[in-house]
Amino acid sequence: MNDFLFTSNCDLNILSFKENIRNYNLFTNYKVNILKDNNSYNFIFGKIYEIKHSKNIDLKKDYDGRFCYFSINKGKIKITLDQFSRIDIFYFQERNNFYISSNFRLLVKLIKSKTLNQLAIGHSLNVIGIRPPKKQTLFNEISRIGVNEELIIIKNKIRVNKKKLILNQTKKYNDTKINEYFKINQEYLRKLGKINKKNIYMSSGFDSSYLAANQKKIYGSKNILGHTVVQKLSKRSKIYNIFELKRILKLKKHFNFNVKFTEVNLIKNFEKYSEEISEISGKRMMANTLAAFMHYKLAKSSRNSGFSNETYAGEVSDGVHNFGFSQFFSLIDHESNGFREYSDKKICYLYSPSFLKKILNKSYKSDYIFKEISSKKFNKIKNLNNYNIKNIFYELCNNLFNSNARLPLNEESNLIFKEKLKLELFENLKKNYFSNINIEKPEQIYSGFIHLYNSFHWQASTICTMYNFADYYNLEMYLPYWNPKLHDYLSKMPQEWGRSLEMKNIKYPLKESFRRYLNYPSILEEGYHSYLYDVKKYSDPILEIISNPKTRKYILKIFSKYHPCDYLSTGYFDTNRINLILKNYKKDKEFEEYSNQIFRLYNISKMLYDLN
Repeated sequence: MNDFLFTSNCDLNILSFKENIRNYNLFTNYKVNILKDNNSYNFIFGKIYEIKHSKNIDLKKDYDGRFCYFSINKGKIKITLDQFSRIDIFYFQERNNFYISSNFRLLVKLIKSKTLNQLAIGHSLNVIGIRPPKKQTLFNEISRIGVNEELIIIKNKIRVNKKKLILNQTKKYNDTKINEYFKINQEYLRKLGKINKKNIYMSSGFDSSYLAANQKKIYGSKNILGHTVVQKLSKRSKIYNIFELKRILKLKKHFNFNVKFTEVNLIKNFEKYSEEISEISGKRMMANTLAAFMHYKLAKSSRNSGFSNETYAGEVSDGVHNFGFSQFFSLIDHESNGFREYSDKKICYLYSPSFLKKILNKSYKSDYIFKEISSKKFNKIKNLNNYNIKNIFYELCNNLFNSNARLPLNEESNLIFKEKLKLELFENLKKNYFSNINIEKPEQIYSGFIHLYNSFHWQASTICTMYNFADYYNLEMYLPYWNPKLHDYLSKMPQEWGRSLEMKNIKYPLKESFRRYLNYPSILEEGYHSYLYDVKKYSDPILEIISNPKTRKYILKIFSKYHPCDYLSTGYFDTNRINLILKNYKKDKEFEEYSNQIFRLYNISKMLYDLN
């Protein structure tokens, strides 16, 4: 997405609308269409996938795409995003002037006085995506338009309107729903893009394979080019995703299309990649996650191939099907993927309507699955005996969206957080996100979780990087699992369809429709999944990355410019412990157990570095 800056004074005279892009038709990618209607101006900035025609147009409901809509009419400015807020729009008010832009770095330079948002930084340090939740940024004075929000500027004030969310309830699904699931995916793929040729980011899992099989059925194998990264994280671990690459070669043969391999060599090139993505990371407020490096190289590979300007990926699928628990969460070390998959199902069960009912009737602590998992994985069990359904839901959301282990009802500790930060962070998330979900029945829990994913993980530096690096290389990125109809289907899907203790697979409708209607590769069920940690070897990829001497030198260089102890509040963070951890890292001693904290602290420092 190219940059724009919109500025206005309190009298709503348009001071400027600057964009480094060309004007053309509404249905073309990443452009502005200006529509004049008497005394009003309307701007569409982005990409429209589909328009449903109805008498009373609702932009969020009837327009699907990745876009920002401006309406300037009779002394009022209204700014609305697509249903999932797939694009980031930053804004702030300074006295009588308003500044709105897709370029975070630009606003940071324009604002005269700013303070770091310690709660947003705390959340970023607590999650794998290393990014503030949707409405917040690194600074207190700059905000983002959130999911289900529209920004109103009238007279000298900014007002945020929130659209009321109606939650779905789970229903009983019969066997005909498998075909419905398949049709939802096929129909959506036919609406995305304009050309037959497709680049697909291929992994060794079900999500990208199902996507590839669907695209093959529609467009034929000759019109598909897969792209896969070869991960080199450290000298000792060599090729970290070796099992994934072996499976990709088999999938290539099975589907009969070509796959292009591109190297992500962090042994030699951590600094090089970090500096290359610095500008776009600063503009879009993105961290230097491992996913960011991969998505950068995949976008570059797609552009250099010259095969197509359309790219597709399987992201969002894990969250919307099974809330991220489809990665062989291991309670028991065992080589059987099927056996390990059942561990994922056990965790999903603890986020189910039936387990929520057990919390409500105070019998959850005697649940066999809960006792098994909590005895092996928990620090301390939360006591929710006197909580109503809303407050129980908030606690579950805090575990799901604001923790590292994501274990329900686990009193998780963060060694660099003070208790004050932990409490205020939860209250902040509850006030601004969780309480927007008006849950009244256990059967609404899936709908609530799926909606909140749009404000958290799907906006983080493991997903937004897909769009932003594709934009950087002038590619059109599509995430077909971020599909409104699919989300509606899955928010109603009962727990017995792969989310609980029954014998159906995780992602049951995906895998079952794959077997029935597509060219199903049984090799997806064979052997190790992707990475060396699948065999308990070099099980911490972040440790592999930050242990490289060359990488350490660059990370320490960033810390020398933006040391965490200089910008983190001592009221919220244990800066003495942080200082000791970083000193040990510098000396290359006794830092291994803090690898995630070191890498995430580096990423916050790097985000600040990228803004200059």
